[in-house]
Amino acid sequence: MEKKITVITGGATGMGYAVAEELGKEGPVIIGGRREGKLVEAVEKLEAQGIEAYWHLLDISDVESVREFAEAANAIYPIGNVVTVAGIYVGQADNAGIIRVNALAPSTSTRSSSPT
Repeated sequence: MEKKITVITGGATGMGYAVAEELGKEGPVIIGGRREGKLVEAVEKLEAQGIEAYWHLLDISDVESVREFAEAANAIYPIGNVVTVAGIYVGQADNAGIIRVNALAPSTSTRSSSPT
């Protein structure tokens, strides 16, 4: 059976990291986020648990960044699952930014990760 990778946005901390821990028990994961240091730290912790893990910088509000993230994942293994956890809160952006990240980005990441 062909190995597939699970793509997790916002996977360096909190719920996203917990998802990476659980799904990483089943197969490889790639986590994306804006903070390189947090991503590196998370992957090191996942690898210490025997999980095959990768990271890539990702700005979920930027369509090109999402495409690059999906391409990076596909370069490792074909994408099997997409879990969108990344999000922002009131006060972290204006209303347009909140809508772009919380409402539009999940569909962008799913479309970008789907086979063409």
